[in-house]
Amino acid sequence: MAEVLEKILLVVLAALVAVAVNPWLERVKARTTAEYWEAQERWKFRAQVYAKALTCLARMRLPLEVAAIKGRWPPPEEWNKVQAASLELIEPTMLASLWLSEEAVAPLKTLGDRLLGLRNEVDPDNPKPGLLKLCEMLEKEMDQLHALAKEDLKLQVVRNQPLWQPSLRRAACRPTSGRS
Repeated sequence: MAEVLEKILLVVLAALVAVAVNPWLERVKARTTAEYWEAQERWKFRAQVYAKALTCLARMRLPLEVAAIKGRWPPPEEWNKVQAASLELIEPTMLASLWLSEEAVAPLKTLGDRLLGLRNEVDPDNPKPGLLKLCEMLEKEMDQLHALAKEDLKLQVVRNQPLWQPSLRRAACRPTSGRS
């Protein structure tokens, strides 16, 4: 009889513990789920900001690179693409200041001033060297931002060579000795 009573007490005790602990476990589970969801949403937002900034930089660089290869200033419709991408870069730059490290934000905030600083180096009669400098500067920005994004987002599996650096493009964007 004592054994049966002991078993009944153990069952009742287990039920009481379950009733007492269950709401606590549910609160912990809900809090953990909410924290995980928030962390995931912040990660996705940061990834979107990096992606938008990199896309804008690539869209700015491409018409300049084509013009440099051709050795002449971009035609108006291509120059409009550069300007449109530059204007679109304002949004991710402002969002970056809220969510990304200062190391990622600083180059984006000063890009316009640095681009304007190169305007005197672009000779209208021989624009290729100046356009190549612009291409090189934008490529460095993209490389730096790409590396920061990989580190910040803890990305492990990515291509060795970013998409904006195909081997033919790199060769085409290098200055040639004495020729334009």
